[in-house]
Amino acid sequence: MSFVQSSVTWFRQTFSFSNSRQAWEERVGLLIVVCAVIAGWSFGSRLTALQNVLLWTFLGVLAAVFLRRGWLKLFGPVLFYDIVRAGRRGRYFLLRCLYAGLLLFILFIVWLNTSHMRGVNHQSAAQFAETYFETFMLVQLIAVCLLTPAYVAGAVSEEKDRKTLEFLLATDLLNREIVLSKLFSRLANLTLFVATGLPILGLLQFLGGVDPNLVLAGFAVTGLTMLGLGGVSILQSVIFKRPRDSIAITYLLLIAYLALGTTGFGLQAAGGMQYINFNLWFGDNPPTFSDLVSALNSGNVVIFIVNIGRAGQTGTLASEIPVLLRDYGLFHGILAALCVGWATLRLRHIALRQAYGRVLKAGARHKARPLVGELPMLWKEVSVEGGLRVNWVASILLAVLMLLTLAPGLIMTGVYIFDYVVSGGRWNQSFPREMNIYVRIVGAAVACLLILGVAVRASTCIGTERDKQTFDSLLTSPLSSGAILWAKFLGSLFSLRLAWLWLLVIWAMGVLTGGLHIFALPLVLLSWFVFASFFTMLGLWFSMTAKSTTRATVYTVLGTIVISVGHWLLSLFCFTLLMVAGPGQHRAMEYIAKFQAGITPPAVIGILSFSGHEFGHDMGSREINEMIGFCILGLFIWIVACMVFWSALLAPRFRQLTGRDEYRYPDMDYDPHEGEPRERRTTPPPVPEWD
Repeated sequence: MSFVQSSVTWFRQTFSFSNSRQAWEERVGLLIVVCAVIAGWSFGSRLTALQNVLLWTFLGVLAAVFLRRGWLKLFGPVLFYDIVRAGRRGRYFLLRCLYAGLLLFILFIVWLNTSHMRGVNHQSAAQFAETYFETFMLVQLIAVCLLTPAYVAGAVSEEKDRKTLEFLLATDLLNREIVLSKLFSRLANLTLFVATGLPILGLLQFLGGVDPNLVLAGFAVTGLTMLGLGGVSILQSVIFKRPRDSIAITYLLLIAYLALGTTGFGLQAAGGMQYINFNLWFGDNPPTFSDLVSALNSGNVVIFIVNIGRAGQTGTLASEIPVLLRDYGLFHGILAALCVGWATLRLRHIALRQAYGRVLKAGARHKARPLVGELPMLWKEVSVEGGLRVNWVASILLAVLMLLTLAPGLIMTGVYIFDYVVSGGRWNQSFPREMNIYVRIVGAAVACLLILGVAVRASTCIGTERDKQTFDSLLTSPLSSGAILWAKFLGSLFSLRLAWLWLLVIWAMGVLTGGLHIFALPLVLLSWFVFASFFTMLGLWFSMTAKSTTRATVYTVLGTIVISVGHWLLSLFCFTLLMVAGPGQHRAMEYIAKFQAGITPPAVIGILSFSGHEFGHDMGSREINEMIGFCILGLFIWIVACMVFWSALLAPRFRQLTGRDEYRYPDMDYDPHEGEPRERRTTPPPVPEWD
């Protein structure tokens, strides 16, 4: 009985329930709208196109009437405030201009390729329109997946960081008014970004155009992706206190979902699902594990693109698009509804708990901390601040992602040993090459993920000091600006040191099985530290220059991606010019591509993960030697870039920020009273003792 009472008390405290007349009017109005939408969705297939338009217009007018009469309170003044404030910010306008310039640049590249290969005729015009539309939609989906967490995931956590959420909660605004206003204001701004490409896409109408159904399907997929990913982002923004954590966890959830879903789809296509397929329920035709994987993959944008490509090849595109869009819409609609509903219910409870904080007990983690020693700032950054804060959902996803990356190597190694025992002591000669492919792909992916995590950690280490009002106290200490900056750099670089075991296990399996040469291990370790050092400096730079930690995190993520792979756009332009120039330019194009690969972090880590078997053939030996040479040249360029970045940009900027200039004066100075040079003090003079 006591358990039931405590459960009821917890439910009442966690989920408040009002019995006022206004609350019941809102519930009835919401129930009517939901029932009408479900009925329209269920019977829409039986109606004509005109009847569907009239039906959904009537439902929109009905919802508008309910909103006007106050029977539904979905948005409040926060929506209009955020929309007006975002509309006046110049950086969003600049971002849209850059996106439009990128689309025009891709249009020019595709036009050069098409006109050079096929000439100017009706067939080439149609081919050009189709190629550009596919590239356009791919770029748009990638941009939406990258920008939606950056736009939405810091909406509520940014208010927590600025200590302004308490003022919002003190008003008569409802939870859903705050959450929905924040969500839809950010999505409206992102919609303007997506709509920037419509005039450019309209240029294709002069070249034969594109099937309107494909255009509608493409923008419908874009909007549904924004909605589902926006719901996940706003939930993480409510759960986490820091924008850095909410944005990073949202990207982690996206990566984990795409990786798990794509792996399951690959197993289904290869026939490997039959070994792990089992029934999930009882009955004559129960759902299986494979059905569950297919249902979860219905919202996977990668699988959606693959299915659209298959339907285009088989000629069933007209019949497949409605089915795929229906499943995609149901997945992202349900996902957004669940995430937004949970964020609405838990907003005040989580905010109050985070505002009051909790008492930290001296657990095993605190007892295991080393002594402060002679480097207190480094001790603080490494032992106290630590890495990203994750909840139990993110911890489970991290564990699953680690298992997903380690399982293929462990299974391959087990099969290799089993074959050795069964065959009577004969080793499989092709296994090291197969293991090398695994080490190259998985090792490079995990290494880049850790580099991105280190950069995100660095993007908030200085801004957090300002937000917690501890930066001024830090400057009153006798530590020099160089010591503080160096401690911030090392603390960010070593923040994910526990995750190094994840990467080291992959490389260790490669070394033990012959998939990674022992001399390649120092090279890949060096490359990781060089890339991690540069992007840590990039995060520190944005942490000093950005006005908030949210902006610093977003700028760091986008800057890391652009610097890592953005230079391939320039090489694409060079390739096109060389092809237009005429034949005989293949050697130049080859060396440009190799140089570009030598300065691309994922490619460098993958190429340097050689096993030694590549040097067996003359042609292969020459190619791998050239690639390794370009990678070493690229590492040298990155090392020089790190030194220039630190000495010319980062350190002077931090000295300017702290108001210190320890290196402005020479080490020796002339004392007119003594008539001889004396040493300039670099530390403050001792305080005199007064009697």
